[in-house]
Amino acid sequence: MRSRGTRGLRRAATLALIVSAGGCAVASPPPRALAVGDPAPALELGEWLRGEPIADFAKGRIYVVEMWATWCGPCIAAIPHLTELARRHRDDGVVVVAVNVMDPDPAAVRAFVAEAGARIDFRVARDAAVAGDEVGAMARAWLPEGRSIPSCVIVDRDTRVAWAGHPLRAEGPLGALVAGTFDPARQAEIERMWVELGERYGHAAKEKRWDDAAALLDRMDAVDPSGRSLLVRQRIAVALGGDDYAAAERIAREVLSDQCGAPSDLRRAGMASDAIVALLMAREPSRLDLDFILAEAKKAADDGRSDNPRALGALARAYMAKGAIADAVGVWRRMIEACGPMVNREGLEGLIKDAEAKGADRREVTTDPGR
Repeated sequence: MRSRGTRGLRRAATLALIVSAGGCAVASPPPRALAVGDPAPALELGEWLRGEPIADFAKGRIYVVEMWATWCGPCIAAIPHLTELARRHRDDGVVVVAVNVMDPDPAAVRAFVAEAGARIDFRVARDAAVAGDEVGAMARAWLPEGRSIPSCVIVDRDTRVAWAGHPLRAEGPLGALVAGTFDPARQAEIERMWVELGERYGHAAKEKRWDDAAALLDRMDAVDPSGRSLLVRQRIAVALGGDDYAAAERIAREVLSDQCGAPSDLRRAGMASDAIVALLMAREPSRLDLDFILAEAKKAADDGRSDNPRALGALARAYMAKGAIADAVGVWRRMIEACGPMVNREGLEGLIKDAEAKGADRREVTTDPGR
């Protein structure tokens, strides 16, 4: 993943390990991270690319402010979820604003948003430029120390920071704010514990202490069940790291069951896709039940008819694992046609070219259709 930040930060690598969607390193931090209860920093925005412009925060409304870039794959992966949140809570007084940061080519950003069409169903603006610096005003004020993008901040009805984190974890605190059950002190403690456990997990995984890593992921899940979808790949990867293929497959089956805890079809498809991709990263995929994996991948991707790039990418991987090269190529072509800028077209075209040239020798084909 390419980084546009001016220098690396202490926790960026750790946080990239924590979330299945990953993260991209960002720019110079503000003096300190935003904390729950802080007054929300000013909206310092440049060009508006979608939706009605807003100049500042209005009391009585809730705002979801996300930092993203077109070069950041995890940011692109989060777009469908943000659209879902915006649509679900539009009548609840919730405003979603995605702020494009650290993108060097404004024309490319405009083209991306235009091509995405209705897939981006929320306001989009570019960061306000700061003379002589590639880092804009919003990135300076809103991106906390050591964090990566995508980074999301929820601003409450009193224009104060209620929560900050990965957008795929925003659903829990946002729902509580809408319902009037949000507890700032409790949420601050959840965030403190989540980050602490995540850092400890990162060290355990790096040192291949698989039992410790698994226990820490379980504790993170218990601390914040709304972040469960972000831990799917890690839980499976830890089991595979310990050469426990049975445990990895059991975790995947739990995720793929109706009891996986995801509140929407989109989240279920995303969790299923992450589980499938994580399983197929195994050193010896032949030790897995590939028929089961392919069947679940077809289900998540509506048998290839979906326009969800995560689900389609997982289906292509499953076909490749089974040696069904032509079927995988067909899915990659579907991704190019149906998913617009949400996928790396050049990369997919390269996969198709390699697959067609190498035929049935799937071992020589790198199956990574993501951005």
